[in-house]
Amino acid sequence: MAATMRDRTSPRRWLRIAAVTAALAACAGILYLRADKRHVFREVAGELALAREVERVDSGGQTARRVELVNHRGEAVASAWIRRPPQLPASYVALLVYGGEKTGRRILDLVPARDDLVLAAVQYPYERPRTLGGRLRWPYEVRRAAFRTVAGGLLTVSHLVRDEGVDPARLAVVGSSLGSPFAVAHAALDERVPRLVVVHGGGDLPLVVRAFEARRGRPWRGRLYAAGTALLFSSFEPLRYVGEVAPRETIVVGARADEAFPIASTLALYERAGEPKRLSWTAGAHVRSRPGAALEEVLAELDRVLRPPRPAG
Repeated sequence: MAATMRDRTSPRRWLRIAAVTAALAACAGILYLRADKRHVFREVAGELALAREVERVDSGGQTARRVELVNHRGEAVASAWIRRPPQLPASYVALLVYGGEKTGRRILDLVPARDDLVLAAVQYPYERPRTLGGRLRWPYEVRRAAFRTVAGGLLTVSHLVRDEGVDPARLAVVGSSLGSPFAVAHAALDERVPRLVVVHGGGDLPLVVRAFEARRGRPWRGRLYAAGTALLFSSFEPLRYVGEVAPRETIVVGARADEAFPIASTLALYERAGEPKRLSWTAGAHVRSRPGAALEEVLAELDRVLRPPRPAG
């Protein structure tokens, strides 16, 4: 009997219990991270109560305002830059842009002001961690910021339609580079959006990570990071959402010399999209958050694919 009691309280038995508990907790965590989260985007957004102006600047002769988007629960979900001409002509286009992480206010310089263009750019409610505690909370914080980014985009559309007089039929949600996962999820969730445009982005995020690290001569790290990406960011994988945009239009603009998103990633997204869809290519490199030849090529391609051809004569 004493031997039986010792066995029940032996370190090996407790180690086995701990191992089983850890395995069950890991399985539960994986299932949670990979579960469908469409309802979370909508719950975080809620209903728009207020778009509160927090900053105002001149942008190409037009006024640009950064507005904080507050939902019906009184929560400031995210913010967005809004720039529009004083009067909207009959042929205007409205773009809701998700750019790269560091684009921020520079979007106002990257997309020139026009009399027939309404520009809205969702800002990421996220800051890189600077403390040990912040780094430990990073997985939670980065996912929380991603949900709030898409939720902020949903509220931005509500603001554009309700407060800015924008016709949703003239709206395109544009995702550029690392902004493409947010744009795809938004377009899939928001039936008010008639078209999605993905610029120099794509699907299969683990593939993107592996390719990036391979170019830096670290394929082993690429495999490790890709596994983490597949787990942590499964809720934001564009391939999960892009097929739900149809029967609304999906436009994919790839870069033939893209050093950030492999061509295979761009093609994977296009192939998963439903009809109607269009695929076009720019000849140069990946667009960056600074002026340059790649940006000029992208702006020209956007103008071509989003605006109807002018009548001859």
